Amino acid sequence: MKKILMAFSVLICLSNLTNAQTSKKSWMLGGSGSYSSNNEGGVVTTDLELHPGFGYFFANNFAGGINFDIFSKSESGENKYSIDPFVRYYFVSLAKNAKLFVTAQGVIGNEQEDAKNNLTGWGLDLGNAFFITKNLALETSIGYTSTKGSKEGVRDNLTSIKIGFQVHL
Repeated sequence: MKKILMAFSVLICLSNLTNAQTSKKSWMLGGSGSYSSNNEGGVVTTDLELHPGFGYFFANNFAGGINFDIFSKSESGENKYSIDPFVRYYFVSLAKNAKLFVTAQGVIGNEQEDAKNNLTGWGLDLGNAFFITKNLALETSIGYTSTKGSKEGVRDNLTSIKIGFQVHL
């Protein structure tokens, strides 16, 4: 327990010495992902989700870029991917090393299970970037995404909580 508290204290001290990199002509690279495997009665299923992305700061605190969403589920054979152009604005500095942001994105993609289904939609996220170092941020956000498939024309509305890392160059 003492080692965990010591490591946490060191991270807090280091983070207070940093300066957030959201200035014009900077780049950000990052994302999140998950993998799960389940063995139930001898039937193994795996789920894989990857959410990489990159962006460029066109102005101070204002970036645009592309996120990619990749999802694969072995049990159903479902595969989904999308390319999501986005704009992000960092609008409030909570501290020297933390900034609130809002992200708006479009969704253009495809899912394949029984038949091909083209996806279109949009999304909004509200989050916080906590800069662990000058160039590394831990991001948490709450988001809403609305997509519609061409196959059935049904709208899918998703509320999510996200956590990931961004490298600011």
